[in-house]
Amino acid sequence: MLPIFIVLLIASSIWNFVNAAGIAVHVHVANLLSNRLGQTLHVQAYYAGSFFPDSLYSCFDESNNDKSAGEFTHWPPFLKNAVEYYREHYMDRQNSDNAKKLKAFIYGVFTHQVTDVSWHSLQSYQGFIKMISVMEFNGNFQAAHDWVDTASDFVLLYKQFSNLSTNKERELFEFYNNQVEWGNNYPLSDIVNILQLSGFDNIIEEKLDVCMKKGIAGLRAELASVSAAIKNPVIYGWDPVLTLSPLAAKSIFDYYYGGIDQITETLQGCWIQLDDFFKNDPGKKYNEWQICSPVFKEHDISKAGEIVIEKNYKQQNKISSVSLTNIFSSDFNLKSTFISNGVPMTQFGSSLLVGNFLGEITLAVGAPYEDLGSIYLLPLNDLIVDKKTFDFNINCVKFSKELESKNAEILPYPLKYGAFLDLWILNGSQYMVISEPGTSNVFVYEGIKKIAIIKFDSKTSLGDRGIKELRVLGIDSMQNLLVGGPYVDGQREHEGLIWKLSGIEFMKKINEIQNEPLIVNSAEITISYFTIPDTLKQESGFDHFADSLAVLNDGIAVSIGALGIISIFDNSGNLEGLLSNGAYISMETNLNKTKTKTKTKNQIQIHNQNQNQNQLLLGTLKNANLKRKTSKESKLFGSFIETGFFENIEWMIVGQPADNIEKICPQCGSAILFIKKNTIWTPVCKFVPEIPHFGMSNKFYHGLFGSNSHKISNTHVIISSSGYDNGKGAIYIVDVFSAISIGKNDIKNTSELPFVAAEQVIVGTSNVGWTDFGASLTSFTIGNSLYVAVGMPKYGLSNFESNLKLGYVQIFELSF
Repeated sequence: MLPIFIVLLIASSIWNFVNAAGIAVHVHVANLLSNRLGQTLHVQAYYAGSFFPDSLYSCFDESNNDKSAGEFTHWPPFLKNAVEYYREHYMDRQNSDNAKKLKAFIYGVFTHQVTDVSWHSLQSYQGFIKMISVMEFNGNFQAAHDWVDTASDFVLLYKQFSNLSTNKERELFEFYNNQVEWGNNYPLSDIVNILQLSGFDNIIEEKLDVCMKKGIAGLRAELASVSAAIKNPVIYGWDPVLTLSPLAAKSIFDYYYGGIDQITETLQGCWIQLDDFFKNDPGKKYNEWQICSPVFKEHDISKAGEIVIEKNYKQQNKISSVSLTNIFSSDFNLKSTFISNGVPMTQFGSSLLVGNFLGEITLAVGAPYEDLGSIYLLPLNDLIVDKKTFDFNINCVKFSKELESKNAEILPYPLKYGAFLDLWILNGSQYMVISEPGTSNVFVYEGIKKIAIIKFDSKTSLGDRGIKELRVLGIDSMQNLLVGGPYVDGQREHEGLIWKLSGIEFMKKINEIQNEPLIVNSAEITISYFTIPDTLKQESGFDHFADSLAVLNDGIAVSIGALGIISIFDNSGNLEGLLSNGAYISMETNLNKTKTKTKTKNQIQIHNQNQNQNQLLLGTLKNANLKRKTSKESKLFGSFIETGFFENIEWMIVGQPADNIEKICPQCGSAILFIKKNTIWTPVCKFVPEIPHFGMSNKFYHGLFGSNSHKISNTHVIISSSGYDNGKGAIYIVDVFSAISIGKNDIKNTSELPFVAAEQVIVGTSNVGWTDFGASLTSFTIGNSLYVAVGMPKYGLSNFESNLKLGYVQIFELSF
């Protein structure tokens, strides 16, 4: 069995990847859409089409004609020629085997085209690879392109083959080896005819067939080491793939433009337009560039360029009563309950929130990819009390987002209504705040009544520059709403920005409500903004200020992803200091005020540990080494920020899931505890997953402890480890009060932060694949019992049948 890093070289050398996601990514996206194909079309030809546009890139030589043919097949003019060829030759015999193969093949090509344009943000801005090139490869787009296109396949396959039983693993291999390996089951002669009619006379059947079979060889090379690598990631070399760019591995699915989730959702909307292509009157003229217009922009295929479009959409909300399936089960000696909405590919469980929304304690669950987004409200007393029934239905309320007209234009990228939820308490009343990142609108509900929509001057076009992808980040100590996000563009791309919205002014406007929900312009209730200080801005942009946020006793803590640091602001918007993994940088005077955005050259104080004591170092921002860090260097410090106050001690925990523990446990992950002494945030200890003995350490490899968190109380926090035990996932609990005591005793005598073992309290379900266990977390109490709800939005990723790709929420009764 070949080590993975060697297979990477082999796979990438089989052909020169140009403007292409990896083979497995293309096959995966096509598989997610396969339910749209229908039973009558040819599956293997469909998967062959999902690879085909890349087959001609430098297959035999570096001739411009080959490259031109490869480029041509990536754009709608090829679709037009293929569909016109189909209508001319097969409209009167659509049930023939050749007709079924060609039509399926064309649909496969379509999935490839949309994937690549989004993946690379061709003819637009800010795609996935552009972001990775700046964040991880010093702006070298080609290096990022070459690495991501190959490594993304291995990240995907790693997750697909994780946490599977032997039978499930075999079934997945059989899927790739049987359904996907197209062999001769694709319309070779028809494709050559279409290419030649398109002006590429040098493409002959023998040549194209060899090129297509190289695709199969590449996929086989990628699959060759998957099973062994998962069983022993160190020996078989997953580490070079997963550790070079933890950010890429983390973002491959959920990046807002070019992530697999966005690509798939966009294809769902565009699919019907390709259906219409086949139905069009042969004598009717139509513009092929209008198909999936949010993605494709008409241009000279031989030239690169950037074109931006603007679109507006009318939307409405729908409230309905539905039932969810609840399966009562037991795992890890804890009673637990599985819940799903039963709707495939909706990522049910992406967000969780507990509040009094139905006149009683209620769990809100987001499914941001169901239609344009849905939220389910589950009365928890009904769910928890009845423990004698094995299988029953839960009556609940569902909010869903729908377009007013089914004929409305296709959305440029998913709205993701319900992707983020928060609880806003004003004048003693609870309000549920719902984020819709696709439009940057924020919805406010009182119970099941929508009382307000807060609108921002956002950009909703695909890949556009400006204000976009906003979400609710938190509620500050004065009950003001904090809204923002890392993808907001200022003078540079992805600087990030936070709005502080006045709770008092919002309530004044709410009192004006009659019957309709109030439309609030965010500018009318904005108190101030939080921005990254000018001195910290990176020349190439992509600062990712506001990757995460937490509220402090007298301010907020905000992560800056590009630097791997936490910025500390007071309530007036003044920057007080910066936290890195093991150091605190405090300002002697205010570095800047967010209202005036002034820039100074103030000195800073770096409080860092050495062998003797915490020493005070003086310097300037210029020599503080506050330069861009790759995610491998930053260890994803700031993945979460959790804060609390107990017995006059304010504390903060910051996750860094890509941390390597003692060089023996790659990406096992950790979280650092800080306490505030006077005005200085001091590192106390490092929480790590408790590893019983070295022989069991394999379970913790790439466990990513520190992925997410939830504060149960001011003394206890639960922390997720999404990759524990080959993707099964686990939840740990840490005792902050005890850790502070340990830190006080040990910190003076060591040059390293003392380790404090977190207690493992929940383990995910075996043999169900990688689920992104703990992507969302919340807790609640009923009677004397404490319960933890764990989101698993990617449950079913390993299933090749799309109707089995269901998100789940698992609820555990917890005692500690």
